[in-house]
Amino acid sequence: MISANAGYQGYREKSLHLVRREIMQSPFIAVAFPAYLALHPAPDVPADLAKHQCLFATTLTGSNDWILTRNGESQIVKVPKSLEVNDSDLLLQNAKMGAGIAYLPTFIVESEILDGRLIPLLDEFETSIWSLNLYYHPVTNSSAMANHFKEHLLT
Repeated sequence: MISANAGYQGYREKSLHLVRREIMQSPFIAVAFPAYLALHPAPDVPADLAKHQCLFATTLTGSNDWILTRNGESQIVKVPKSLEVNDSDLLLQNAKMGAGIAYLPTFIVESEILDGRLIPLLDEFETSIWSLNLYYHPVTNSSAMANHFKEHLLT
């Protein structure tokens, strides 16, 4: 099984009695289009997000909760449900059109940040971590084909 999820410090994953191997991870980042920020002042603290159009994908975060941590203190912010989608590309496109502040894994928005199409926000805060994981039965309980596939993914 391959699964992606968002976690944060203190997050406890349910025991599935399977071996979990992380394939990749990326912290989330809040971003906005420069034209959106020209009309709406950038948030200084997580609570300021309540004043903004917030864009999120429940398939990435599981809810409209954004977890932001500074100096070891985590804040769980329930952002307004301005735009909820189930596709990270659709979320990215809406952010680039100025629809609001998006919360996406960094690897999805890196190039847009580097070329100035999106501006990172609240970057002094740590965020949840998006991770892609492979779950599998221990070698003694799985087929040779499943073991071969697992080895292919992990190399």
